[in-house]
Amino acid sequence: MFSDFDYAFKTIISHEGNYVNNPNDRGGETKYGISKRSYPNEDIKNLTLRKAKKIYKRDFWVASGAPLMPTKELKILMFDIGVNHGTSRARKMLQESLNLLNHNQELFNDLVVDGVIGKNTRFAISKIKKPHYLLLTIVAKRMEFFTTIADGSNQEAFIRGWLSRASSFV
Repeated sequence: MFSDFDYAFKTIISHEGNYVNNPNDRGGETKYGISKRSYPNEDIKNLTLRKAKKIYKRDFWVASGAPLMPTKELKILMFDIGVNHGTSRARKMLQESLNLLNHNQELFNDLVVDGVIGKNTRFAISKIKKPHYLLLTIVAKRMEFFTTIADGSNQEAFIRGWLSRASSFV
């Protein structure tokens, strides 16, 4: 039986490719989503899928906040954002999205967007009655972030793929 992590890893890998070394990619050499920029001591070209899975579990699964999410879809989304944008940004997008959903409902005090999933953020997560709305809000924040990255830069070539990746979660 697949664990939530195994299922999420399978989903993430479907978005990540094999070995690439595109000069316009800020990550540099990349394989299975593991970049030379982030892992300068790894032999990226010869990285195995098994080693990539260990890196993902060790460095991204828990750190992104994925295990705290109330649904499998949100777990996968948070994990994917952590892999794609960094775990701190994933947690901040979560907090910003929780604040947006809370705006008219006042279920909890607005969260400080600090990227720390402490008791206040966990409490806010528990108050969300429609997790799919949280998922949609996070995806919208992510699309906004992608657009900001691409706007007027050499990263614009990647925007279609990025937006397709983000929209695959809804």
